[in-house]
Amino acid sequence: MAIEEEDSGALEGLRDQLAAYVEVLDAAFTKKKIPERQQIWIQMSLFELYELLGTTLEALGETDRNLVELLQALTAEAQPGSDLHLYYSRRLIEEMEEADGEPSQHARDLCYRAYSIR
Repeated sequence: MAIEEEDSGALEGLRDQLAAYVEVLDAAFTKKKIPERQQIWIQMSLFELYELLGTTLEALGETDRNLVELLQALTAEAQPGSDLHLYYSRRLIEEMEEADGEPSQHARDLCYRAYSIR
């Protein structure tokens, strides 16, 4: 998808702001020693923040595998077998194929689980 130069600048600014919010959240989780289960619930309540960051990165032709892994894990927790769960499971495999040449067995298992739940 081609984007105009001025749109690119706006998207880059949005990406930077969203990434800063995510960094602050991650730092707070670590500093306050939030238990994993509570952290998951907080992250699920902020799902749209993570998803908007992913969409912005995608519009810029960028990606963040850790973000895709997080989105996949959150959808698996909150909406197992949903279209969104399947989408992020498949996206995780695609990310690994691009970066590593092939996905890990663990990613394949996650994707299989997402499809089998349906």
